[in-house]
Amino acid sequence: MEDSDLESRFERSIEELPLKRERPQVGQKIKGKVVLVGQENIFLDIGLKKEAYAERAEFESAGQRIPQVGEEIELFVISTKGEIKLGRTLRPGTQWDTLKEAFRSGVPIEGKVMTTKKGGFSISLGGKVGFCPISQISLDSQVDPESHIGKTYRFRILKADSRGEDIVLSRKEVLLEELKERQRDYLMELRQNSIVRGKVKRITPYGAFVEIGPSLQGLLHIRDMAWYPPNSAQELLRPEQEIDVMIKELIPHKEGRFKISLSLKDLTPDPWEGIDKRLSLGDVVKAKVKRIMPYGAFVEAEGVEGLVHLSEMSYIRRIQRPEEILSVGQEIRVVVKALDPAQRKASFSLRDVEGDPWADVGERYRPNQKLTGTVTKRLKNGYLISLEPGVTGYLSMEALLEAGGLDSKGLGEGDKVGVEIVEIKLKEKRISLKPAREEGYEPYLPGHETKLGSLGEYLKKALDERHAKAS
Repeated sequence: MEDSDLESRFERSIEELPLKRERPQVGQKIKGKVVLVGQENIFLDIGLKKEAYAERAEFESAGQRIPQVGEEIELFVISTKGEIKLGRTLRPGTQWDTLKEAFRSGVPIEGKVMTTKKGGFSISLGGKVGFCPISQISLDSQVDPESHIGKTYRFRILKADSRGEDIVLSRKEVLLEELKERQRDYLMELRQNSIVRGKVKRITPYGAFVEIGPSLQGLLHIRDMAWYPPNSAQELLRPEQEIDVMIKELIPHKEGRFKISLSLKDLTPDPWEGIDKRLSLGDVVKAKVKRIMPYGAFVEAEGVEGLVHLSEMSYIRRIQRPEEILSVGQEIRVVVKALDPAQRKASFSLRDVEGDPWADVGERYRPNQKLTGTVTKRLKNGYLISLEPGVTGYLSMEALLEAGGLDSKGLGEGDKVGVEIVEIKLKEKRISLKPAREEGYEPYLPGHETKLGSLGEYLKKALDERHAKAS
């Protein structure tokens, strides 16, 4: 073997040797790679000849995820006597020098809440006593002091004098750090389009905030609650309600946080898919009134929303406002008038369910036919006469004068009157009438005087003059 080959192999073997690392100090934060996860301990390679270990209970008691083999984690050096012990917390009973090192390095220390005192709690740290302000004992703004007495927590030393007689502690900082770790672990496994369980925490005019992880909330916008958004989020959700949601977007935000957008509607199929197999033009279907607008009402049928316009609400009466016959939540039957899946639009008819009374007017009515109608409205130059529900004719004042009389009090709404059909225009849906002059058909109200009165005299005079000029 040549010398050059030996030299290169020797150089490679030197490079593969681990770098010598100084023995760590208590309180020092150190990074290690997990090499074994046992029933009680987790063993880590920290770059020394001997492996360090951490108790598994350190993670389980705090609700932390157990690290996996090959994963790198950071822990504090708890002890260097014999084997190097790592952990997330110092135990009470340690020497003051160790506590000072914990203060310097920021390693949490375990302490027991003994009693309450003005503004906070007395905390036993083994041989020392510290003070935790009430604002630093919990993440909650409302604190019940008695509920903490006798409990052992992890604290961080915020302040300490040289003799250890003035030690100020914070549990809140440790809780915040643990929370961030849990959030980081949760977000690492969160994926777009994944489905998670959440709890509604707050409802706003534009949507709802849903807690999906450890103090992690996402926005469920009102437009993402359903394929046809409700008028308000309260129609579908209530505070503390548990729901399944889809992760719609994960947008990186400042300080490693994310803006999380959620969706409810994406958990259900698009109602427009295959709509042509469920609905056809002319079908009579059940529908539910969802929203009412000045120009009509939006109803939902077979999962899709469409408009029932004011003009499609009734043949037999003039509808001024949809509220006259409809209310939100009401179930009705409608006829499918139009479907446009490409534009996601549909229109329905309420009046076509019962049919257009004008459809066979040409068969049922004819000129010179005499019948009795009901006055529905007085106009400037005549009256609207209902012949049947949905079919109305017009009796002009001129036709009344030509018939030879006018009641001095006129005709009122609801009065019965005998009429004769003069002309029928089916396309315009118009029927012209004149008073009937045959026994059994009175042109005016029975028993009323037949004097013309001042208005009648004036109209008759004007009509006579017009006829004289024409002749």
